[in-house]
Order: sequence, then C-alpha cells, then structure tokens
Amino acid sequence: MKKSFKIYQMHIENNAKFMSLDFVKENNLPLALSDYEKVYEGEVEVPEGKSNETVCDHIYMKFQGAKPEGYKGHSISMSDVIELDGKFYYCDEYCWEELDWSVPTDTIEEKHNITLNPEHIHFAQNGDLLHGNIKIGTWEKEVIGGRDRSGNKLVPFLYWIKINDIPSFQHIPYYSRKEVREHLAGKKVTITIKRAA
Repeated sequence: MKKSFKIYQMHIENNAKFMSLDFVKENNLPLALSDYEKVYEGEVEVPEGKSNETVCDHIYMKFQGAKPEGYKGHSISMSDVIELDGKFYYCDEYCWEELDWSVPTDTIEEKHNITLNPEHIHFAQNGDLLHGNIKIGTWEKEVIGGRDRSGNKLVPFLYWIKINDIPSFQHIPYYSRKEVREHLAGKKVTITIKRAA
C-alpha cells in the first residue's frame, strides 16, 4: 500500500535544530509547526500493518542517499519531522517521538515590515535567503571561474539573488556573499508570514 507523507525541517536559525527532544524540553525551547518548513511531499510504498514509526524509519533510510527531484532539504536528521496520517513524528536521538500537533485548517497572514541588517542575513543550505529566521528570498550559486566587474580579480562563483516583494531584486548576480549583504543593508521589505489561526 502507498502512504502519503511530508518532511519538515527546522529553520536554520532555530536553536533546537539538530537537537534531541530532551534538549528541547530541558531548555524550554518552543517547538511548533511554524518553526519548520516543508521540504518534501510524496508517497512511499509500505507493507500492510507496519507502524508509522517503522514507516518513518523506511523514509529516513530512503532519504540518506540520493534525493528525489523536488526535495529541498538536507538528509533527514535529528529535529526533522515527518507527517503521516495527520500525525507528526520528531526524529529523536534513537527513535521517533509523536508530537502533540494538529494539522492547521485555517491560517492567518501577518505582514511584517523589516529593514535588512547585513549581520542577520544568512544563506540556508536549501536555497532560502534568511533575515534571522524569516525567509526574505532565495539564492543560487553558479560556478563561473571568471573575473569580477573590474576585470582584475578572479572569482569562482556568482550568487543569484531573488528578494520577495522587491521587483528590482528578482534575479540579481553578485560575486560574493559579502557583496549581497552590503547591497541589501538598509533595504526595506514587507514579509508575509502564515500562521495557524
């Protein structure tokens, strides 16, 4: 039989990322679906009668090697969450722990106006461009081995940046992460965050 599943991974800036559930509880860290991003949704073939924890083990092993097309995250690791049958399972140190979460049926959109601070801009491994733990856009790295705008300095990469809600920042090339941060410093953006109602 086939089962639908979703994989969620915690935002890169969250202190609980890659931590055990004991660590989360001991340090009173918040743990909610809004702290995560869905990185994949698909189906898996499983034998009849297998527990959800066993299915999670199967998915875990499957996503340690080559990733399917459309997968946006790193290999499944501690603190990641798998959703099966409307239930959420936390990848803990030695097992899967079911979380007391429910699938949100309604969401509220919150708009936040922020001024970008270069010290808070981070390049997440899944291609998200973050300001703190808020996604402000996306980034891609292209290997070029060319020269910079002056024609003097060899540069190995181009960084292509797309910023949400800023039409003039839809696909802009930069020669370094430092250049990205300097150019974005002081820019004002409006970010829409969806939360469970």
